[in-house]
Amino acid sequence: MADLAITGTPAAGTVGTAYTFTPTATGGTGTLTYSVASGSTLPAGLTLATDTGTVSGTPTTAGITAVTIDVTDGTTTASLAASFDIVAGVVKGT
Repeated sequence: MADLAITGTPAAGTVGTAYTFTPTATGGTGTLTYSVASGSTLPAGLTLATDTGTVSGTPTTAGITAVTIDVTDGTTTASLAASFDIVAGVVKGT
């Protein structure tokens, strides 16, 4: 059995534009469950799917947010330290 691991680097996102990031988990056994580690918070407007690890939504606030995403197979937990860089959207004139 391979050790449980999680990898990935989130791309930059833009306020007001749909965003998706899915980390890659390898190893472990059984069903994997994802969560945002205690003390971490995703950028406003984004949520984490606990069954796939996909972070998605439409960010509402610019900034850089450090987040730890955990994956567990019920026995072992692996963690990914990720940084989400959300930039301000471009305002278009009318």
